[in-house]
Amino acid sequence: MPNSVVTAIHQRLSELTPTERRIAEYVLAEPQAVVESSITRLAEECEVSVASVARFTRSVGFGGYPDMRLALATELSRSASDQERFQVSAGDVSRYDDVATTVRKIAFAEAAAIERTARQIDLDELERCVAEVRDARRIDIYGAASSGLAAQDLEQKLHRAGLVAQARTDHHLALTGAALLDGRDVAIAISHSGRTLEIVQAAQVAGESRGDHDRHHEQPEVASGQSVRPGARHRGVGVDLPLRRDGEPHRAARHPRLPVHPHRAGGLRHDLDEPAAHPRRRHHSQNRLTMHLGIDRLLRHDLPARLLKTLRGARIGMLTNDLALTSHLTRGRASFAAEGWSLDLLFGPEHGMDGRAREGDLIGDALDRVTGVPVRSLYGDAVRPSPEDLAGLDIVLVDLPDVGARFYTYVWTLSHMLEACAEAGVAVLVLDRPNPLGGLFEQAEGPMLDEAAQSLVGRWSMPIRHGLTIGELARHWVRTRSIDVALDVVGVDGWRREDTAIGREELRWTPPSPNLPSAATALLYPGTCLAEGVNVSEGRSTAVPFRVIGAPFIDAEDFAQAITALELPGVSASPYGFTPLVRDHAGEQCEGVILHVTDATAIRPVHTGVRLLSLLAELYPDSLSERSLVPMPGESDWTPLEKLFGVRGAFRQIADGRWNDSTTLAVPDWPAAVDADLLYA
Repeated sequence: MPNSVVTAIHQRLSELTPTERRIAEYVLAEPQAVVESSITRLAEECEVSVASVARFTRSVGFGGYPDMRLALATELSRSASDQERFQVSAGDVSRYDDVATTVRKIAFAEAAAIERTARQIDLDELERCVAEVRDARRIDIYGAASSGLAAQDLEQKLHRAGLVAQARTDHHLALTGAALLDGRDVAIAISHSGRTLEIVQAAQVAGESRGDHDRHHEQPEVASGQSVRPGARHRGVGVDLPLRRDGEPHRAARHPRLPVHPHRAGGLRHDLDEPAAHPRRRHHSQNRLTMHLGIDRLLRHDLPARLLKTLRGARIGMLTNDLALTSHLTRGRASFAAEGWSLDLLFGPEHGMDGRAREGDLIGDALDRVTGVPVRSLYGDAVRPSPEDLAGLDIVLVDLPDVGARFYTYVWTLSHMLEACAEAGVAVLVLDRPNPLGGLFEQAEGPMLDEAAQSLVGRWSMPIRHGLTIGELARHWVRTRSIDVALDVVGVDGWRREDTAIGREELRWTPPSPNLPSAATALLYPGTCLAEGVNVSEGRSTAVPFRVIGAPFIDAEDFAQAITALELPGVSASPYGFTPLVRDHAGEQCEGVILHVTDATAIRPVHTGVRLLSLLAELYPDSLSERSLVPMPGESDWTPLEKLFGVRGAFRQIADGRWNDSTTLAVPDWPAAVDADLLYA
């Protein structure tokens, strides 16, 4: 449990939900009132629920409201005692203070800061930091503005200790020096906020200068004045500020908190709950061979100490399936359980826990044959967990593959989980995975979903090819839909937005559902899935689902030639015949085409799919028709194509050629809409 309520709040302020932040601001502003208030009274003052207050106290590291209130009372009492010892009253140094009072106030502030730091510091981490610095061949210290003065002061202290050190307060000189470091050196970055761009960039260059050297050493990380978390794969010490009676630190002591985190050069990593200059830079890596999924990082305890502490002893649920593998190609939940973690309940999406059920088949509850844990189906009688399911849980882990298309149901199962957990006061931890289609927004394709189309293939407005990871989607929805849930995302180390599953990753491709057997299929899927909305076969049950389009009324040669004449970028078509075993034209011989991806960067799958349908309407106007389907409970009465495309009257519009121009599928406002939620560069 934290020794200081104020410090604990400041350390985690950036991680809190808007509701929790409102409570935090009140506690910081009115600490004495909080000490004198019941949890109900505090909830009323902050205009939040009692459950939100309870969740806030856990978020800042306390077992409950009584623990936090007792710690705050002790802190205020200690502060008052210190003020009496130094013969000062509450308040900052003012122009009306005489010299003696000013000296006493500064002495009180400095002494209190040092005492609080001494109480909180992790001595084992401090000792390891000292060893790193002592053994370094050379020490570079980066600082800017007031942090630059601290860097110069540290340089002098290290010189007096007989160490080779240089403070680099000029940005360009810092970058040049950082590029010359190797695994024998130490880089120390000093930043009050942890977000100073110049400091972040210097630390990145230092980390990447010898990215393959001493890979067993801890990864460098920019020090943050808001979050000092010894033990979470970084090393750091820092100074703290004393607490005034009104809960504010004394301005006389508002020198920057200067946590100093020395690390061997060898690669930059920002922890998932500590953003640097831009959140998209947090998981960047130049080395493709060191990609680690969210589940990988969890298994090797590569998480902030706060999250590890939350998980230890927690009642844990998990939304996952057999197709969510680790980088070692083991089932994520099996490896998690094998590491000694306790799972209390599992949740399964469409296709079931084993991923084998056909599309649209309702799944019942079961007992997991891998872990022996009960499984609640979220694709059956209900699409979200019940309050009874969540009542016995403290946190739900989400580890699901995705294909980067709006109508893939796994992400919407996640959306229901987020809302249900918010209502139940249960935290959510998303173990992120790469988007196999990449994350470049110039490749995003609409149209944006009309939210009247409500279904499990689309609830909220977004493009068909959206370019986000499942973790980024969770962050976006929590922010934009005002979902009051404690959400954390364990990001993927080493993934970049331009990376796709095409190429090297194809060798390790695991179908995320039964009819996506290859990365090339997944790339075509955002467009060819639209064929499900009309009376043609998209090849389910064949060896090439979603790569073929066919029907008994199609002439393969004519259709292939017409597609070739369109000169669609990144794709070609060949005549192809097949006999589907399920859905439209099951058991009938179909003629059509098989699609080949010729340029994974140039292809626009949604535009390709739209043009295939409009071409079919042009060639076979009397044969092509729209499918109908009985909606699931709670869904709109829109047709399947309208739900997939996200537009009312989609069949007629596509058939009439209104979407033939690829610019009609552009989503220029989408990048700005999600910018705050991005985790990768």
